[in-house]
Parts: sequence; structure tokens; C-alpha cells
Amino acid sequence: QGEQTNCLKKKGRIPPRRHILEKLLHQNVSFYFKVGLISGICMIVGTIIGSGIFVSPKSVLANVGAVGPCLTIWAACGCVSCCSGALCFAELGTTITKSGGEYPYLMEAFGPIPAFLFSWASLLVIKPSSFAIICLSFAEYASAPFYPGCDPPPVVIKCLAAAAIGKTSLL
Repeated sequence: QGEQTNCLKKKGRIPPRRHILEKLLHQNVSFYFKVGLISGICMIVGTIIGSGIFVSPKSVLANVGAVGPCLTIWAACGCVSCCSGALCFAELGTTITKSGGEYPYLMEAFGPIPAFLFSWASLLVIKPSSFAIICLSFAEYASAPFYPGCDPPPVVIKCLAAAAIGKTSLL
């Protein structure tokens, strides 16, 4: 195998590694990202609704007691959240066409210092805590089948959530 590779290198069929690296370094790399209507709606609805869709029906169903009114309440709340949050982000996205999530919107509205502080708060507090809540919701639902008739112990839920956070961090 090694002799065959050396033979091909001498004949000029396989470029040396140095030339491959130089080609990669001198290429014009650009990022093409386009959000269409469907992907934009999915992104906004996913951001606004989040994992609450999996947690809230349980308590609503327990308090209402019937499936029909529970689905009606769920659909009404979905429409309200879609009208309030999704339409606001859609309007901001068409008005301020800069990339960067909430940062350009806050930059335009309040200036650089609040936008910067929100970005750091989002990075250090908001996003990690929402991810922890998502993992806790996952852990609660994933461990429930193993404890029929009763709630899973909090230690099991916390350990499973910590494992989910660790597994996701390694990806």
C-alpha cells in the first residue's frame, strides 16, 4: 500500500499533503444560509413554544379532567403565543435584516451596551438554564415508564438530566 502511494505521488496523481492544505487555506469559503417560509416558521415556533409543549399539557389535563377542553385550551394558547411572539419576530426580521439573532434588534433599539449585556446574559444564564429545563423535562418523561403508578425519584430524574446534558455536550 505504501509503495503504491509513493509511486502515485512520483507520477503526479496524488498531490502532496502540503499542496492540499495550501488549496484549502486559499479557497474563498463563504457561508450561504437562507431561511425560507417553512423553516422560518418552524424556527420561530420552536423558539417560542420550546419544551413547554411537553410539560404543560399534563398539569392542564389534571386540572381540567377531560381531553376535549384540554385540547381547546392548548390550541388557544398556541394561537396566542404564535400571534404575540412569532409575529413580533417576523416583523423584526423583515424590518432589521441583519444576522445575529436578538443582538441586532437590541442594538438598533437600545444601543450597544444593553445588546452586549443581553448577549452575555443569554450566553451565561438564559440559554444554559433553558437547556437544563429541557433536559429535566426529557428525564422526567424518559424515566416515567420505569416507575408505573408513581413519580420517579428526583435523584433519578436529576441524574438522567445530567447524563443528557453530558451526552449533548460531547456531540
